[in-house]
Amino acid sequence: MTEYNKPLTRRGLERSRVILSKAIEIFAEKGYDATTLSDITDIAGGSRSLIYHCFGNKEGLFRAALQMMVDEIYGAYQKEGRTGKTLYDELVHFGKLLVSHLVTPRAIGMMRLVYAEVPRCEGLGDWYWREGVLKSYEAFAGVLEHYVVTDRENLLELSRLYIDYLRSGLPTRLLILPDDRPTKKDIEEEVSLVAERFALYVESRFAVKTALDD
Repeated sequence: MTEYNKPLTRRGLERSRVILSKAIEIFAEKGYDATTLSDITDIAGGSRSLIYHCFGNKEGLFRAALQMMVDEIYGAYQKEGRTGKTLYDELVHFGKLLVSHLVTPRAIGMMRLVYAEVPRCEGLGDWYWREGVLKSYEAFAGVLEHYVVTDRENLLELSRLYIDYLRSGLPTRLLILPDDRPTKKDIEEEVSLVAERFALYVESRFAVKTALDD
């Protein structure tokens, strides 16, 4: 994956971040083939030479934009750290952050674009699975170990089940029905229900402790 922090100056680095942020929106709106570098520089500023210097070409820019999106979606929770005092509290906190990011128009647009581009863009599917999906399982498994008494293999499986459960609701619905606009209340209600059911499932199979027991 092409990195997106190659500019030699602070100004260049900041400009590249602006380009990436706008590129995500434009790629999501127009699709990969229909998007030109001029489309992006017209809106984001900068120049084609800066794009070539930082990202190599249009495909490098596309991959770097995906990297930024992954960082945004799965990095928000890691930055905040654990806040729950019970397993249910933690499930709700994580779930709200994840789903709120996944249902944004640009996240939905980029997800559609990933699915469309995987056959054309060599290695894209493997990269997204490894850097986006698997790392999210691993990260949340590291949080679950503070609440669930079991081995790493089971923690990873529990993490996978919960994240996939969350992704299968509102985010999947929006992939099919893009004009839907879930409210904050919709997200809270769905996450609370999923968290409650999942907490009961975990508690029926494993010993569970609170964060205060650490």
